[in-house]
Amino acid sequence: MLTIRAEQIQHFIAKDDSELVKLIVEIIRTANPERVADYADETLRSMIQIGVERARTHDFDRAEDIAAFVGVMFEISPTFDENEEIKTILDNADFPVEERFEQLWEVTPDKTWKELEDKYDAKVWFPDKPQ
Repeated sequence: MLTIRAEQIQHFIAKDDSELVKLIVEIIRTANPERVADYADETLRSMIQIGVERARTHDFDRAEDIAAFVGVMFEISPTFDENEEIKTILDNADFPVEERFEQLWEVTPDKTWKELEDKYDAKVWFPDKPQ
């Protein structure tokens, strides 16, 4: 019987970060077109690379977890992970990394997500540009 390990599946999804960024560009353009309509692909790739790097600071390494993390950055807030409630969950070593993202939805109140969404600041994506 053929057995495909999780690491191999991840390789099929995206063999490296450039492939992962390309995949997430397609996902974001489809899932949230109005949020990214004004961004050229190159700009969007740079933004997503920031998100990939940010996801990795929370020990995410599976392609689907990183894509979901970046998706929340676009949908809710590019700094959602700085919220104390959320940061506590993302960095909670009591849960395996694979479960932490799911924990966000189970533990974080809707009110917190709404507050973060209301404070969405696109300038955060462009740290090198003068405000």
